[in-house]
Amino acid sequence: MKLNKKVFICLLSTIILCSCQNNSSSYFNSSEEEKPKREPPEFLTTLPIPSDLKKQCEERGTVETVRYQTKVYDINGNGSTTVDKQAEVYLPYNYDDSKEYNVLYLMHGGGEDQRYWLSKEKDTVPVLDNIFYNKIAEPCIVVAPTFYTGSSSSGSINSELTDVFRYEFRNDLVPVIEEEYSTYCEGDTSIDNLIATREHRGFAGLSMGSMTSIRSALLGNLDICAYISSMSGGYDQDDNDGLKGFAKVEEALTDTFSDYPIKYWLNQNGTDDIALGPHQALNNLVLRELDDYLVEDENYKWILFPGGQHNFDAWLVHLYNTLLVFFY
Repeated sequence: MKLNKKVFICLLSTIILCSCQNNSSSYFNSSEEEKPKREPPEFLTTLPIPSDLKKQCEERGTVETVRYQTKVYDINGNGSTTVDKQAEVYLPYNYDDSKEYNVLYLMHGGGEDQRYWLSKEKDTVPVLDNIFYNKIAEPCIVVAPTFYTGSSSSGSINSELTDVFRYEFRNDLVPVIEEEYSTYCEGDTSIDNLIATREHRGFAGLSMGSMTSIRSALLGNLDICAYISSMSGGYDQDDNDGLKGFAKVEEALTDTFSDYPIKYWLNQNGTDDIALGPHQALNNLVLRELDDYLVEDENYKWILFPGGQHNFDAWLVHLYNTLLVFFY
């Protein structure tokens, strides 16, 4: 059967159009939806950290001190007295003002200060250097502040400090750091822009700093801080059944910050750690009751180290694991 010219052209056009539509559909559908998922992180699950990571690296970051002013806040966020404070800042090797960096805010424990992580403990900086040099994690800025103020002794154990730090973090510390250094907020530290860049900001802490990661970061600043790492400490050391902390976390995720999902919440502790009980109790409740918000191995992880104690050997491994899951 012969096809006249008009019919032939019409059929050919239809074939070409269908082909283009199919190719176009395949192209657009493969852009975001078919991006390969990141491989599950290879967490360290035993202690101590491999010795090679503590060796001096040929590409070394630098540590400097930032001075800033903050108010002495009360539990309601009111503050009239202004004090001078310091934070230590780690800048990765070859820090470049023309690049944008993620920021990890890293808190010490009770009785210590802003020098603990980056100056007093001599292994932290070499471990950071080696993690970044070996491309285990993307280089980031690490900020070590303190929850103590001029009116609170650095030797005191006052859990209220882990609550009120939320105001200093939001109003004073983050704006000073992210105006001074090259971060994703590009110097604009308005609250709207801090919210817009929340996925480039994380908070981790040990012991009382772990309590701070929950009370001040998760419960107080989840809209500007999408990553949380809690090392050796739950909501409160007296919260033995985890119920008090769970109620607070549930309210934050389902109500206060329901529009700001946690990108990742990493929890780590040890079988011989004095702070295990309340932390593990909170973890068990979270996994059982909040699985619509926190899914294990997707945006939540609990790691229990055999023989792990309440000491720096454990916390250095916790820091390593934190960098595996932050900012992805």
